[in-house]
Amino acid sequence: MFEANNRIWQSYWPTVEEKWALGKASSTAISLEAWRQTLRHCGRDDDSLARSAVEILSEKRWKMINLYDDVRETLDLLKPNYRLALITNGASDTQRGSIRALGIEQMFDAVIISGEIGIQKPDLSVFRLALSKLRVEAKNAWHVGDNLRQDVGGAQSAGLTAVWLNRAGVARKENDPEPDCTIRSLRELHSLL
Repeated sequence: MFEANNRIWQSYWPTVEEKWALGKASSTAISLEAWRQTLRHCGRDDDSLARSAVEILSEKRWKMINLYDDVRETLDLLKPNYRLALITNGASDTQRGSIRALGIEQMFDAVIISGEIGIQKPDLSVFRLALSKLRVEAKNAWHVGDNLRQDVGGAQSAGLTAVWLNRAGVARKENDPEPDCTIRSLRELHSLL
């Protein structure tokens, strides 16, 4: 079943990822369909079992997510001196649930979730919305993210300084956007600011 579920997600996720990110499909609905397909692949066409799997996963999900060890200390350091926004692609149910489970929502002056606004990074209007909510000009704003296309490319297109959080130290490909700064840990932001 584990192998079947992995194969289903590899083929199914690309067909629904954009709907999920734009809020046109909930995480629960997507997960339910993936479990239905997995169970059918294993010879069980049992909707109640698929629903049980989704409920168990939902219950466990919030207990399994954790912050990197540099996140809270960095937010605590930045919050008194800077206006902070969190910008994330994804369905509202997943992203809001994660933010609540991590206990970080109060650290941000604005939370922008693509599934709630119908647009996603790298669309520059997402970054402009964050700037507007923060009442900050693009030239005075930095965006830190781990995705070169969505975070770095999107932030730069909106006129922000783009910081690439490259925790794993992966190499940039030739056509990838070039960040203004690259860091391996959020702790490195302290010296840059």
